Amino acid sequence: MLHSPARKVTFAELRRSIDRLYRRHPSILSFVVRNVEYTPRTRDKVLRVCREGGPESDPAALESAKIAGCAPLIFFFYRYAQHSSVPESLAVARDLYWYAVKNIRGPYDPAKALATLLRSWGVP
Repeated sequence: MLHSPARKVTFAELRRSIDRLYRRHPSILSFVVRNVEYTPRTRDKVLRVCREGGPESDPAALESAKIAGCAPLIFFFYRYAQHSSVPESLAVARDLYWYAVKNIRGPYDPAKALATLLRSWGVP
């Protein structure tokens, strides 16, 4: 997944694909991985951190907060795709990965940080 062709994904496009995934595959609402499930409410909170970060003012801390928001969702969508044989969820995971790589700015390389974290969780 981490070696998929680079894509430019806007937040609006990402949001639509996530909403569509939840609409088309309601079983995602009860999917649990590593004791975590994402209802639309919890998913949206985490997605907001992925996009905006938190109250951090330091660029490195803000970048880390955004990565910490994106990575679990990428993992969740990746695992749902595997578990439930839903290619659309893998596409969402990829889109979220590329959104993060292209939009998170800070002193570090978000692609490297995300890849290291995701690989440690078994995402190829």
